[in-house]
Amino acid sequence: MNTWEITKLMNAESKRVFRAVTTGPSDAVKFGDKSESDKPTTNCNTKHEVQGFRTIADKAGKKSHALTDQIIVDFRGRDTDEWIWMGITEGYDTGYNTIMSESHATDIKIYHESDDNNPVYSFQMQGVNDGRGWVSSQPYLITKAGKWTLKAKSARTGSCGQDVFDDWTTIGSFTAQEPLDDCYFQGREEGANVGECGECLSGYTEVDGECQADSSGSGDGAGGGSATMDDTTMYAIGGGVLLLALLLKRR
Repeated sequence: MNTWEITKLMNAESKRVFRAVTTGPSDAVKFGDKSESDKPTTNCNTKHEVQGFRTIADKAGKKSHALTDQIIVDFRGRDTDEWIWMGITEGYDTGYNTIMSESHATDIKIYHESDDNNPVYSFQMQGVNDGRGWVSSQPYLITKAGKWTLKAKSARTGSCGQDVFDDWTTIGSFTAQEPLDDCYFQGREEGANVGECGECLSGYTEVDGECQADSSGSGDGAGGGSATMDDTTMYAIGGGVLLLALLLKRR
């Protein structure tokens, strides 16, 4: 694992948080969307909906990159249980609503192709009664390149039907690209396009296509200090190994 990968993992929990409800923000695209319903009676029906989004650091190519982009899951659980709850069983509209949504929940698993038996992420989402019913998960870091798959299985379905995602269902998949090159650790400025680097930073000189720290040893990209790239690498590796141990322990 290189220094860039370690630094990305160290900052994994400081990523921005946003809601990707129904359409997602400008820097995310939907990669899966499925719904299932159960209609045991005329006035008591249930519907669960799950969506998967991935952020795109490369907006032009709409590509997701490992150690930069993230996965967000949306869930909505609705039913028509309010008619039974109100003691009304006939003669009324039975449209889906969120009055009893908090009695609904879904289990989520996100897999990487390297291991189809052990999910990288596993969590549960509960419905909300806010009129719309959509709730978004926290962002989950895409830790490596390759194919990622989102699966869902209903955990609670209220009292209006049980046959909603009653087995693990694939919501969608996508392929993440390799991690982006980190310009800072190449001693270069960020380029105009994602994944491209510009000129050498202050304190570095280009030699045979590579930016090397000046003989003064500054090479910190900020015009001061005495830490060299080797020192920085050592500190990042030490902190990264510790963080990786903590992340593995939490899984």
